[in-house]
Amino acid sequence: MTAKSELRRRIRSALAGLSQKERTDLNRRITAHTLSTPAWHEAAVILIYRSMDDEVDTADLVDRALSDGKLLGFPRITGTEMRFHRFDGDTSLLSRHRYGMEEPWESAPALDPTELRATGSRTLVLVPGVGFDAVGNRLGRGKGFYDRFLAAHRGDLTSAGLCYALQLCDRLPIEIHDSRVDLVVTENGVIG
Repeated sequence: MTAKSELRRRIRSALAGLSQKERTDLNRRITAHTLSTPAWHEAAVILIYRSMDDEVDTADLVDRALSDGKLLGFPRITGTEMRFHRFDGDTSLLSRHRYGMEEPWESAPALDPTELRATGSRTLVLVPGVGFDAVGNRLGRGKGFYDRFLAAHRGDLTSAGLCYALQLCDRLPIEIHDSRVDLVVTENGVIG
């Protein structure tokens, strides 16, 4: 078993030990810390994921972005590429991808961070992960979608990884294709 596979197994086992009450409290605290960042306040565009069971719940952040009038995008995977598409709050326009996450229909307008930056819009992308370390290295699910997206748009946006403190690692094994996030947000605060 590779070092990354073993870490994924250990972290997922620790996550399984959290009660729903604990998760609710931790999610509330992570949401508050995310909303307190300058990156959130300065962003006109929020690119965010629809949480799956083992990820930090983003529902309150989605609601807040919509109520704040921010342009909101959810990821959509086609082949090996992930692009973000506009989401206006209508969940009937989402479908389940074979990997399990909900994504917008292909007909939703795409949001390109490079084009958005050219208009002067600041963009914040909130990134899920199985694990993170204090310098922003990320352990994902192993498909590389966020790594490729972040590498392609470095300089066009600010990236923040959302995780529970128990998902923080002293040091992650990294490879040349792995992309770091600018900030890591846990229930204990913001790193970076």
